[in-house]
Amino acid sequence: ARACRYGGLIGSFLVVPLADKLGRRRTLVWSLCAALLCACMAVIAPNIIFLVVCRLLGGVASSGVFVGVNTLFIEFLPTGWRTRMILVFKTWYALAPIMTSAIAWLTLGHGLSWRHCAAATVAPMLLATLVCCPLLPESPRFLLAVGRGDEARAVLTAMVVASRPGRVT
Repeated sequence: ARACRYGGLIGSFLVVPLADKLGRRRTLVWSLCAALLCACMAVIAPNIIFLVVCRLLGGVASSGVFVGVNTLFIEFLPTGWRTRMILVFKTWYALAPIMTSAIAWLTLGHGLSWRHCAAATVAPMLLATLVCCPLLPESPRFLLAVGRGDEARAVLTAMVVASRPGRVT
């Protein structure tokens, strides 16, 4: 657990410049995919050193998710909703240890190995990656900042159309 936290500390310094250069969406998608890859590699770790390296790199990648989601919330949400939605998002960080403990009890407590436990914790990340990545637009603020005004207008237009009252999604 510590290796992941140290990785997050390192990653927070690396990810912000990437998000400003590559875009919020691309950085978030790459971070999710890299964190998922590191989690999968940790499941098949042949020794403790490899496991710690996977967890450290997974922490670096996870910081991109944290930074990316917070940045998108700030750039997409109306001011009155930002605090609430960031609180909801961060609540998952508080619930994660409880969920991990429950997964450990369900797997380790019933005779399965630590690898089964680690594999079970990959499922929520896989679901988030598969569901969120295709649906996530680039930040209009980023697009404007890099001179891609037409794309920013298209994202905003799509948001207006999707948020019309009475629209069934």
